[in-house]
Amino acid sequence: MFMKRAQLELRCTKYYNKGELYYDCSNKNLITIPDLPTNIVYLNLQHNKIVDLTSYHLRNMGNLKVLDLSFNYLKSINNVSFHGLMMLQQLRLNNNKLGYDVTVFPISCLLPLKSLKQLSVQNNGNGFTYPLRQIAHLTNLEVLQMDIGIPVDSKTYRLLALHKRYCNFLHLNSLFLYFRGIEMHKLYLLNFLPNTYYLPKLRKSFFKCTPNLTHLYLYGCVFTHIDDFALSKLNKLKFVQIDYSDIVVKSLPIARRHIISLISALSYTPTEVLIIQNVLQYDNINYPTTIGHLCYLYKNLTEQCVWKLFNKILNRTSIRQLHLSNIFGLNQNCTPTQAVINAPPSLQIVNLTMNNLTWIALNLSSVVSLYLVHNRLGNYLVDNSYSITQSSKLENISLSHNLIYQLNTEIFKGQPYLKHIDLSFNFLSDISFNPSHLEKLHILNLTYNTIKFLNEKFMKKIVTLLKKNNNTKIDLRKNQLLCNCYTVPSLKLMLKIRQHFINFSQYQCTYENGTRSKANSFGKVILYLVQDCSKLKPKTKNTTTLTLSASLTVFCIITAMLLSSAVVIYKQRWKLRYMYYTARMKYISKENEDEDSSEYNYDAFISYSDEDRMFVIDHCIKKLEEDRNLKLCIHERDFIPGHDINNNMVTAIQTSRKTICIITRSFLESDFCMFEFNMARMESTHSRNGKNILFLVFYEKLSSKDLPLVLCEHIQKQSYIQYQSNEIANAIFWDKISDAINA
Repeated sequence: MFMKRAQLELRCTKYYNKGELYYDCSNKNLITIPDLPTNIVYLNLQHNKIVDLTSYHLRNMGNLKVLDLSFNYLKSINNVSFHGLMMLQQLRLNNNKLGYDVTVFPISCLLPLKSLKQLSVQNNGNGFTYPLRQIAHLTNLEVLQMDIGIPVDSKTYRLLALHKRYCNFLHLNSLFLYFRGIEMHKLYLLNFLPNTYYLPKLRKSFFKCTPNLTHLYLYGCVFTHIDDFALSKLNKLKFVQIDYSDIVVKSLPIARRHIISLISALSYTPTEVLIIQNVLQYDNINYPTTIGHLCYLYKNLTEQCVWKLFNKILNRTSIRQLHLSNIFGLNQNCTPTQAVINAPPSLQIVNLTMNNLTWIALNLSSVVSLYLVHNRLGNYLVDNSYSITQSSKLENISLSHNLIYQLNTEIFKGQPYLKHIDLSFNFLSDISFNPSHLEKLHILNLTYNTIKFLNEKFMKKIVTLLKKNNNTKIDLRKNQLLCNCYTVPSLKLMLKIRQHFINFSQYQCTYENGTRSKANSFGKVILYLVQDCSKLKPKTKNTTTLTLSASLTVFCIITAMLLSSAVVIYKQRWKLRYMYYTARMKYISKENEDEDSSEYNYDAFISYSDEDRMFVIDHCIKKLEEDRNLKLCIHERDFIPGHDINNNMVTAIQTSRKTICIITRSFLESDFCMFEFNMARMESTHSRNGKNILFLVFYEKLSSKDLPLVLCEHIQKQSYIQYQSNEIANAIFWDKISDAINA
């Protein structure tokens, strides 16, 4: 015993917390529970290889309160496995291999656990509902996490009749239901096989015996029907979260009825927090998609606007917090006047993160915090605001990651209570809005933009604001501040009010020659620039000076004309290069194809960098050519040897129905890849009657700050798709690529 105990001491972490002994034996490759001290209060055995609990491993641990056996290989439990654990309050058996039947979970196996308050048995059983007879006597249970499922060969789905077994669970306040048993992508097929399978129904008797429930989490379940009073017995319900992260819902009618009916049912409860996320439906590729999730909810939603439905339902609730994330298509079939959230007076927090919104119009009369992170509001906010109300109580607004390059000057008008404004991770090069009336402003976050200096108008407004509120802070870190004659006033002001810039010591400015100076030397920088810039000013007005000025004027005019010509040529450089190569090939080949013809040598030209060649060879060719019978143009295989490389690229684009760009960091760094991207843009504009032939596949996850401006502009107007690695989404990914090529 001593040797075993000593060996365990070396493998496990032991410590005391408030006089109670904790043992952490997680991730130790244990195959059985070793000999342990009897005075342990907390025992963590997760992520091991323990197979069974069929003996008296824990019989002497009368003080044990928390036992974590999750993520093991447990296959069986018997009636003595938990013998003697009278004080145990939390038992975690989730993510094991415990089949849900009486041989694995004997009826009296949990009988000794008189004090148990939290039981986690989810992610077990491969589709069987956890047997309620084994837990019916746990009258002190407060939190229950379990699977709800059916055998694959069952002809009808039946939700667990909670009222039959849960009537003793008067202390239960949190119920987590994990719906398992049938791969969720099959739900589409089940819905379209009448008289064979039926999806579950949520009846009003379902929660009859759980009146103290305060938190409800639904993961991966779609109900075909929800009674209006299904949740009416939950008089203490405060928090509801619906999450579809792991499934794909292809049945539109079911998805629509489910989400609307469930929110409607909440009107009979005192729910304060509603979270709906990842309620997805995969759709055809010709709609815009969002990096990270290729989804579309409520396509062809009859003639109704989703927001309009939400407005009607929300006004019957007492919801204080509304979180809708990754629900793409929220303003489908809407006009700005329809899509106004006429929110109930109780609503204080609205979170619309990651919904791919291109415009928004909100009634902010009662809302305190608004989060619009990771949308595409850049173009809309140039001339509009997210709010339609003349006055509001808004205190926090987050617009980060929205491709914003310019803001409406009156965007914050009528919002005098604003305390935090987050505009980080955008493309702002200048600050055009007026902050002088925001007397309660605490933090203005402008990090990770492209701001080079503070313009004169904004500096005056900031000075005015600081006279009213000396606590305002501005964060300009990770911007491209410049050190030159023009930016001296900006540097002077920043140095003067440095205490109002967050982490001012981290700021730096860049000279025209590329060298940089840190903020702690801004004083010297200003002195140098003042002296250097003064040398450029004329000291006398004699004849020589006038002559020189006249000469300089003529020179400047000529230079300006040349520069103007150069600018025009530069802006049209891709068009000119495209016209050059097109004319050259027509001259050489003596061919002039009909642009409206659907006859092409290839279905698609794949543009990619050399670092990503294995993805094209191992995946693109197999999935598209071999599996879907498409003909691809691959430069390593199909370019004509000895021909000019640029000619080969343009020829490949013009003889292919579509051009697919595999976007990665190495693609963006390659001159050849960007040449192909721009030539495909020109082909769409000038040779295909405006029809888009360019389609982007993001093989790596990139943020907006990683993308060149020309590519950002393209994805604001056209579709793109994120590569999916998991099995279900991957199959749909390749189908979408095929649909895009054939569109």
